[in-house]
Amino acid sequence: MQLRKQSSWFESIGVLVVAWTYFATTANAQTPTQTGAKTEGAKDSTKWSGNLLQNGSFEEEVGWSRVPSAEQEGEPLASEVSVDDQVRRTGTFSARLSGTAKTTKWMGLESEPIPVRAGNTYRVTGWIRTEKVHREGDQFFNSNLYVQFRTRNGTVVLNERSPVRATEKIVETKDWTEVSLQFNAPHLAEFARVGCAMTCTGTAWFDDLGFYEAVTETFNRKESARFELLYLGEDAPSDEVIRSLETYLESTEAMLGVKLKGRTRYFKYPDELKKFAMTGKRSPSHTEATDVHATSWDDRIGLVGALMSPLGPTNELLGRGLSVYCATQSRRGDVHELTRRLAKADNMPPLLPPSDPTAIRVMTDRAQDAVSGSFVGWLIEKFGVPDFKQVYAYPSATEAITKMPSRFKDVYQMSLETLERQWKEFLLADKPKP
Repeated sequence: MQLRKQSSWFESIGVLVVAWTYFATTANAQTPTQTGAKTEGAKDSTKWSGNLLQNGSFEEEVGWSRVPSAEQEGEPLASEVSVDDQVRRTGTFSARLSGTAKTTKWMGLESEPIPVRAGNTYRVTGWIRTEKVHREGDQFFNSNLYVQFRTRNGTVVLNERSPVRATEKIVETKDWTEVSLQFNAPHLAEFARVGCAMTCTGTAWFDDLGFYEAVTETFNRKESARFELLYLGEDAPSDEVIRSLETYLESTEAMLGVKLKGRTRYFKYPDELKKFAMTGKRSPSHTEATDVHATSWDDRIGLVGALMSPLGPTNELLGRGLSVYCATQSRRGDVHELTRRLAKADNMPPLLPPSDPTAIRVMTDRAQDAVSGSFVGWLIEKFGVPDFKQVYAYPSATEAITKMPSRFKDVYQMSLETLERQWKEFLLADKPKP
């Protein structure tokens, strides 16, 4: 597992000077009490969004970049930045930053840009563990999380006259310690980046980081026989929309042989930015257990995800593919139409990247929908729903990726590569029959 290289945002000398100036001038400063620091017995009545920070537990190879934090005089020797599978608070990995008395170039980590609204209230949280973290000589004394705000073109926006806002330092040798900081996004801020800084001798681990927005809106509610529909403002669904949702849900339940118990909660957001701010998910729709979160009242893809969720976790190929197939069937469309054109133009990417037979290829937008929907539709049309349900769900999300090839071979008595080849032959046939 590798962390990505330095972002282009930090190729600017001006940005580096801002970062180095901050860490140099705060190295000896007394850390103030942070407004969001955890206090024993205190109760926070604020409602917060879902986590807006991508990959805050460092379980994936996305979301973070190595960046320079500070630099001292002497022979150039960079501090170490890596992921650690031996020391972690939860999951499989944590981020590890370490340096010695000889280190002169201090590297840190920064997240991908997170959209923010100037004036809104935000909170950053995380856990830090340290081993023998201390200052030697003229080292900068930092071991903490920080947040930096920027405009759309990358210009740093000052917050309370500082280029960053930082949590308390965790130094010496400490077990996992929670840190937290609450603040308002400054005027002109459009994006925020969360950073991990360690600029002195020792080792610090970072895990389970989060970035949240205070939520002021409350959902209004409307109920039907099958749904609890939640929306903001005046965006209530019409009776016709509700009937359409219930009809689709019932027909899909009949086709797949599964049935949701009770009412399904359907959250409707006005746009993707608001949905991202309130849930932390960067997509037009997603499901959480049997809840649907969408930006329209006609999200048939999300409904299938909710319908199948009781069976267990699945992967992007099968989950998205089934949703697209069912939605296309309900509209009496041809789920293979676009993919057939791609195949005949020899412009269709493979389902699985050849370099890693256990990884699922994640394509984007319409291509992802077309290819995954066509493949899943072909499996169902050729082999039936019962067999497909056997390969759909897994005990865990990890096994949904790593165990999928062997599960396909057990159920269909042929490898995933063979199935993919037969599917492509079906697409290229003049009169295709599954």
